[in-house]
Amino acid sequence: MILTYEYYIDPELDISHTTKHNVSHEEIVEFFTETNYIKYQRKDKSYVAISKIKNKRYLQIIYRQIKKDYLYIITAYDIDDPYLIEMIESNYKNENY
Repeated sequence: MILTYEYYIDPELDISHTTKHNVSHEEIVEFFTETNYIKYQRKDKSYVAISKIKNKRYLQIIYRQIKKDYLYIITAYDIDDPYLIEMIESNYKNENY
């Protein structure tokens, strides 16, 4: 399935909020198409997803799934929480990566 992405634009900076956190749109695409990410839905119906991409960055992405193949990316940033990093690594070990 081909996904379509739309990005929240920070009105003060006129750039995507992901860019503000030095996460490229290419890394977002890689995250959703090439990793086995862990996700959960928040009370506001948006999602939080975590994973590690090829360049060894641990990312957390906040997004809304507008349609099955359409994601509205709110923000993305590096993870520095050791608990979340361990959860990601455990997920990779269980998937035989």
